[in-house]
Amino acid sequence: MPIDLENWMSFLDPSVRVIDTYIPGSHDASAYLIGDKDTDIKNDAVGSICQSGSYTAQCNAGSRYFDMRCRWNDGAVTMHHSDYYFQTFKDVLMQLDKFVKAHKGEVLFLDIDFDTNDLGLEQEIMNVLIPTLGESRLATAHVNPSTGEYNTNLTWGELKQANTPFVVIWRRKGSSLPRWAAYADDMRSDDYDDFNEKSPEEILAFLTRQLANWKREKLFLTQLINTPRWSPINPPAEKDYEARDLFNSWVAGYPPGSNLGIVKMDFVNAAYKRGAINHIVQLNKFTSPPELPPLTDPIYYTDKIRLKTAENQYVCLQVVQHPNLCKLTLVDIPNEDCNFLIRDYDYDPRKPFPYSGNLDADTLDCHGNFRMAHLDRRPVNNVGNDYVLSVDTNQGGLIYWGINWGPSDRNETFCLFDPNWLENDGQVYHGSRVMVLAMLHASNNDFAKFWNAVGNAFVGGVPVAGRGLSKALFNSPSNRRFWMVGQDAEGSKRVYAASPGTLVAESFVIEKV
Repeated sequence: MPIDLENWMSFLDPSVRVIDTYIPGSHDASAYLIGDKDTDIKNDAVGSICQSGSYTAQCNAGSRYFDMRCRWNDGAVTMHHSDYYFQTFKDVLMQLDKFVKAHKGEVLFLDIDFDTNDLGLEQEIMNVLIPTLGESRLATAHVNPSTGEYNTNLTWGELKQANTPFVVIWRRKGSSLPRWAAYADDMRSDDYDDFNEKSPEEILAFLTRQLANWKREKLFLTQLINTPRWSPINPPAEKDYEARDLFNSWVAGYPPGSNLGIVKMDFVNAAYKRGAINHIVQLNKFTSPPELPPLTDPIYYTDKIRLKTAENQYVCLQVVQHPNLCKLTLVDIPNEDCNFLIRDYDYDPRKPFPYSGNLDADTLDCHGNFRMAHLDRRPVNNVGNDYVLSVDTNQGGLIYWGINWGPSDRNETFCLFDPNWLENDGQVYHGSRVMVLAMLHASNNDFAKFWNAVGNAFVGGVPVAGRGLSKALFNSPSNRRFWMVGQDAEGSKRVYAASPGTLVAESFVIEKV
């Protein structure tokens, strides 16, 4: 049975101590491609990318403990890895806040790292943290009130009863700090031994020794990472992939009740991490199994479907000008205007409807492309399913319905992605979670394809740039426009194909009608 990695903490036995729990975590959680081409090329080229998905994607993949590193950059608190910068602190907190609001039983551990000599930076981190998350939602139960150290007797029932989904681990100790700013060294052990210079076998030998000595007086962070020093030959993603079998086997060797604790990993959204994450989660004690019902009802082209957001609202047509032009909005209760017909872009007959699995989808005929028509709203003198959704690039990527199939081009063609495993090209089922990409930049440009093939080989062979730069040049998410939910000038909720990459893309559950 598949594990419900988005909601697995909701199933935890409330009598279990937090310190006896097994938790997947994210090392250098902020170090992912952010959708800015110049930044992404630089960060990837120097080997600073350690994650393949945003905070939202990491949460969806089961991660609950986040290594968060903050610095000043252009006057704002910004996430960093060494001397390279990513999203702002506020941007990532907004992702985490949205996730816990949609997943009521989940608790996130925020291990916030910063220069403790810069009290101005510390104060600004608080100035962003408190209004974004709400101080009443920051846990204090993990702090022993008499000693200030970790409360080893804290249970999940006690922590969740306080309705405080954020456990903050703080870099500096100080009597004037609020109680929720729990001093890191009093809360957890985070042993590290120059892993960037060690082989995977040496890393595992070190971790095995440290875990054997864990007395469960503090939380223990198992740094299951293989991030190397910068190298044009072996960037972090390739090193992590090379160690996958060894690391996965090591995790699988730990049974329930053994020492393992919080396991921090790079690239938690990689497909080869799923087995390890599932095993870590399943080591816990639950009131009922944290399993998803099997997805057994496949969806086909020409089926009628609807899309539900994480907040349980449905994408819906709304007439705003005349019956032939409708914008998309969200409604709480589905109606006929939430039902769409999915058609193969070239009118092929009924066949299985797949995820694309190809983020470089650059042609209209690539795997999984489709268009969305509407059967129940019929334009005058026309058949409804000859009219499809389209993207209005003059209105920021606004999605509307009302263009005829004949003149349809790339603005009317879309493809689906699995938010937890973007490379998934398998079958889509009733109940599958999806992200929707608009084919705005689909192209049959032979010169671009030639440069992609030849230039990729050339740039990959340049020692100064290496494979990291090559990947960033040709795999930048900057031009990938996924569906997201926003507001128009009048304050109405609208759906746009505007998200750069997957960072703020909306995740929908697809339902067969």
